[in-house]
Amino acid sequence: MINHTDGDPLFHEATIWHPETDEMFFCQSAGAAAAAAGLHKSAVVFKINLNEITPDIIRQRNASASVKVDLVDSDIPVINPNGGTNYKNKLLFLGEGQGDKIAPAVYLMEPKAPYKTKIVLDNFFGRQFNSLNDTCVNPRNGEIYFTDPTYGYVQELRPKQGLPNQVWRFDPETGDVRVAADGFKMPNGITFSPDGKYVYVTDTGMLQCCRGNDFGLPSTIYRYDVMEDGTFEIRKTFAYISPGIPDGIHCDTKGNVYTGCGDGVQVFNPSGKLIGKIHVGGTVANFGFAGKGRMVILTETELYCATLGAEGAFPGQLY
Repeated sequence: MINHTDGDPLFHEATIWHPETDEMFFCQSAGAAAAAAGLHKSAVVFKINLNEITPDIIRQRNASASVKVDLVDSDIPVINPNGGTNYKNKLLFLGEGQGDKIAPAVYLMEPKAPYKTKIVLDNFFGRQFNSLNDTCVNPRNGEIYFTDPTYGYVQELRPKQGLPNQVWRFDPETGDVRVAADGFKMPNGITFSPDGKYVYVTDTGMLQCCRGNDFGLPSTIYRYDVMEDGTFEIRKTFAYISPGIPDGIHCDTKGNVYTGCGDGVQVFNPSGKLIGKIHVGGTVANFGFAGKGRMVILTETELYCATLGAEGAFPGQLY
């Protein structure tokens, strides 16, 4: 552990590693009572400098407060951020929106102060998205794919949904936005395999936030074949997760699939066989690879750095 809070869930989602400065960006949880953020006050973005994590800190089981957490004060705030990824060496964030006046949006932020930011997408032909959640970039066509569940509604920071719960694709070069896949209860995490031939989407329908769990709904990772034109085909149930739900999801360079769950980070080989776990003593919402052999793990009130014999599939400069 390299930092913690007494209750405010600062270490939530949207992990983005910026290789040039060796910084990891992430966001506070919106909608959680302890955060006091959501409908009336937006959650915010933070960062840590991984250069501060020395070998001595790594060797300690508990090195809390050894790494400083800095607020990222962008010139246009990301309203209730939740998902994020690298895009052309910049920071691509998804905002859940706020009430019915501030729409969910895709934001592009410069990775250095003053963190100039712009909104690149906030509607589908005039219709607001539900509450954008997670995102990734197709390594073969460079398009942005993102999930749009209704967690903003169940967290009471967004109105009732106006679109189905779907996976979307967006081409920033042309402005084209279209549905990539539907048929989800709560599409959540999304990532591509290293070669871009598969995409993994988590459905966390079981988790209904303040409404409790519905164990008859999915806690499932689905895999699709990705065609050369960027469309999805052949949906396969890749893995069913317990305990908890499969939230954030990422691949390493060998195609192994990592997902944040109720007992930490679970690791599956490309065939869907569970091959390992990173136990942290609680639920992991998301995590991020930070180059070869490093991973930053977010458990809401605790922040961890793990060393491991793997490397994330998509370092920032590839986009």
